Amino acid sequence: MTNSHWLTMTLLLLLCSLCLGMGILLLGFSVARSAVFPSLIMTPYERVQDHSFQLNNEDCEILIYGDSSTMTADDPLAIAEKTGLKTCNISQTQPIVMVTGTVPVELYLKQNKLPKYLVLQFAPETFYQPHTLDRTVPFDPMTVMLRQNSRMATARLFLRYPRQTIQYVSLVLQDRYKPNRTALAAFNELYKPVLAEYAKTGLMTLPKPSETSCGPEKPLPETPDFGWLDEARRKYSALGVKVLVTVSPIPECDSERATYQSGLDGYLDGEVSTLPLNLFNDSDRHFTREGAAIVSAQVAQEIQALETSTAK
Repeated sequence: MTNSHWLTMTLLLLLCSLCLGMGILLLGFSVARSAVFPSLIMTPYERVQDHSFQLNNEDCEILIYGDSSTMTADDPLAIAEKTGLKTCNISQTQPIVMVTGTVPVELYLKQNKLPKYLVLQFAPETFYQPHTLDRTVPFDPMTVMLRQNSRMATARLFLRYPRQTIQYVSLVLQDRYKPNRTALAAFNELYKPVLAEYAKTGLMTLPKPSETSCGPEKPLPETPDFGWLDEARRKYSALGVKVLVTVSPIPECDSERATYQSGLDGYLDGEVSTLPLNLFNDSDRHFTREGAAIVSAQVAQEIQALETSTAK
C-alpha cells in the first residue's frame, strides 16, 4: 500500500475507535439516568438518593441538609412533632456534599418553598474534606450530577476528570449488564424494610447492631474549610432563612473530639457533642433508632430556642 492509503486507514481506525469510545460513554450515561438504575446499587444511601429531588411544591419550614450521619440522625417526623413545624431531611452522602456543596439545596429550592430554618449538619470530619472529585469516591456525586443537575455543568465536571469518568462508566455498565444477582437479592431482602421506613419517615436506620468499640482515627487535613458554608450562610440568610450550622454527635470514645472542637470553635451554632457508643451502629457516625431519637430531640430544642428568641 502507498503511504496515503496507510494514512487513510489509520485515520479511519482512529475515528472508529473514537466513535466506539463515545458510544460506550453515552451508553453508561444513559444507564445512570434510567429509572431502574438506583435499584441496581447495593448501598442503601444511593437507593434513596433521588428522594429529595422528587419533592415538589413542599412547604418544609425546617429543611435539613447534611451527610449520611444526618440521614441516620435527624428524624423529620419527630422534629416536626416537637416543634410544630413541617420538617424535611434532604441529606446525601459525604462524597456528594464534598463535590457538590449545597447543590441539593439549590435544586430543592427551585421547586419548593423557602424554609424558615435551614439546618446544615455534618459529621465533624466533613468540614475538613477537599471539594474535588479526585479526592473522594466519585460514584455518588457523578450519579447525582447525571440524574439531577444541568447537562452543561455535568459535562464540565466530567471533562475535568476523564479518568474518574471512565471508571464511573465501567462501574455503571457492570451494575447494569453483569450484576451479582445473588448479592443483589440478599441486599434487597435485608434492606427492604429499611427503605420502606425511609420512604415513610425520611429517616435511615441501618439494620446493624450497636457498636462495641470505637473505630480508628479519621485522617484530617490541617484546617477545616468553611468557605462554601460561609457562602451558604450568607446566601440563604439574605433570603430571610435562619441558617444553623451544626455537627452530628460523635461517640464518647472518639479521640479526635478535642481536635474537632478547637478546629470548629466559634464557627458552629453549638459545639461538638458526644453520645454513648451503643447509640451508634456503623463507622462511629451512623445512629441506632435510639441515637436518632436523642439527636432529633436536640435539633428540635435548637429550633425551639430560635423560635422563642424570635418571638420576644
